[in-house]
Amino acid sequence: MKKSLFKKFIIGMFLITGIFAIATIFMNTKVHADGEHTHSNNPSLQYTAWTNPDSLPTTAGYYYLDNNVTISNTWEPEGGVCLCLNGYGIIKTGVGNVIKVNNNLTLIDCSNVEHKYEIDSQTGLARVNDTLGDDAPKFKGGYITGGNGVETGGGVYVGANAYIELSNITILGNSTTGNGGAIYYEKDAYHLQLLENISIIGNYAEKVAGGIYASSHTSNEENKDVEISLKSNTIVTKNTSKQSPAGIYVEDSLIFQRSGSNPINVYVYDNMVINGDKCSDEKKRGYMIGMPEWSAALGRDWGR
Repeated sequence: MKKSLFKKFIIGMFLITGIFAIATIFMNTKVHADGEHTHSNNPSLQYTAWTNPDSLPTTAGYYYLDNNVTISNTWEPEGGVCLCLNGYGIIKTGVGNVIKVNNNLTLIDCSNVEHKYEIDSQTGLARVNDTLGDDAPKFKGGYITGGNGVETGGGVYVGANAYIELSNITILGNSTTGNGGAIYYEKDAYHLQLLENISIIGNYAEKVAGGIYASSHTSNEENKDVEISLKSNTIVTKNTSKQSPAGIYVEDSLIFQRSGSNPINVYVYDNMVINGDKCSDEKKRGYMIGMPEWSAALGRDWGR
């Protein structure tokens, strides 16, 4: 009888211990379910996790990345896609634009994830390398990289009547055989394009503007020239091209938007025009916009 009671006691203790262990595991495990991802500017809007490592969403909706995504084909989403990169990268392999925008697209990042990068000594392209030491250059948030072998817009190509909003994103390590290594706005693109807290780093164009190239309109639906609206903390640096300017070329105009009385903090610097085996820093006459370190060519060529 005593042995039977003792046996039951031991079994009971094992059961209780197991229950507590399982409960502890669940209490200390954070389950990241779809829809838990929200942004402070609209906390009621829920984002859906995108977990596929080799494709991106193409239908309208609000999504966030749950890992890096490596794509072999150009991403061409339908209109109405809003994607938070969440500190991860969109990485292109093979020839093609990383992203081709034919309608409207919003790319944002709400994370404080920090990445390190280096400039390839042979190609001049930036590449992400988070194994570098603490003294390596850094950027925050998600990134777009790997576009190559196309005539325009290695990183992002914005087509006729199309619109893209970019916020807290870095575009680096893209190249083109023509104009606009990082971003190319087609001549019939929607007339106003917004860039905020964007870094354009280490891209290359065989012709003009390793950074950003924007054409003038011919027949977009607004019948207006393409205007690039730059908001605070935008950086265009270390981009190269064979024809000037290497940083930004806009056929019509740039718009600088302040947030209240805060400075614009738009920096375009250390972009290089490559002539043969020589690099020449673009030091054209310019004027100050908001903060130091800004220099731009007079007229519509925006270089160093």
